Amino acid sequence: DLIVYDEMAIAGRVIADALKINSAVLHSTYAANERFSLYRDADDISPEARARCREYCKQLAARYQIAPFNGDDLLRHPAPLHIIYMPREL
Repeated sequence: DLIVYDEMAIAGRVIADALKINSAVLHSTYAANERFSLYRDADDISPEARARCREYCKQLAARYQIAPFNGDDLLRHPAPLHIIYMPREL
């Protein structure tokens, strides 16, 4: 079994983790990694917003009994398989 979900769909990640099913993340643009980030503006998020996001992620992980994660993981999710698709024109 494999759960395939969009990189912005946190539900896919939570379901895959909770059910312990392999997953693949879909990217409709360039994929980010440790050398390239599409989300560099995320560094401008206020400390208060980051704290609220961390708390929400903590509650979500506890509710579904999955490994804890933080707000940065939402955007830079390290998954075992990434599928990247882009228009040829790019």
